[in-house]
Amino acid sequence: MSTKLEDKIAILAELFLNHSSDEDFEDFFEVNDLGLPLAYLCANGYATHSDSGVSEINSTFADLLELFEVEDTGFERLSEITELEE
Repeated sequence: MSTKLEDKIAILAELFLNHSSDEDFEDFFEVNDLGLPLAYLCANGYATHSDSGVSEINSTFADLLELFEVEDTGFERLSEITELEE
């Protein structure tokens, strides 16, 4: 099972909103400087995603899974991937 697009967007938006100033994510945020704000904007209804936006969100989510060395098993929240509190 893989994570639904809507859940990927919500997870990345939460990461963007709550951890953008966290030094542990500095490199991750630098590399994913498009996918994270895009997910935040989509999650909050400020934007809709195009096919290229979906590609960017999927790529950013894959980078997040790689960062935490986990396989996609169908996540619904950030805390399932990380040990960060919501």
